[in-house]
Amino acid sequence: MGDPSMKTSHAAGEAAPDRTVTRRMRLGRARWRCRRGTKELDVLLERFAARALHRLDDAGIDALERLLGQPDQDLHIWLVSAPASPPPPEMRGIVALVRRQSKCPEHQDATT
Repeated sequence: MGDPSMKTSHAAGEAAPDRTVTRRMRLGRARWRCRRGTKELDVLLERFAARALHRLDDAGIDALERLLGQPDQDLHIWLVSAPASPPPPEMRGIVALVRRQSKCPEHQDATT
């Protein structure tokens, strides 16, 4: 029959990936990669995944994938402790989003 994740383009007659399946696969892979092996990162990233992963657009998923490709030591510094060295400029937005979305409600102030 063929791969159900592929759609045929009527104009070109070529198979193109189904964006819905691709997005679902990317989100699933990102959710899995949020399990890091340290309790602090696991709690923080899994909380973020549960609260906000489904709301990311393609650019947000790209940024999260780049972030999750970083070493655990860097993630810990950027996400858990006060950063002694800030994340690279291209990751600052996703780091801020993860930190904001993964806070415990009892630790959020009235402005967030």
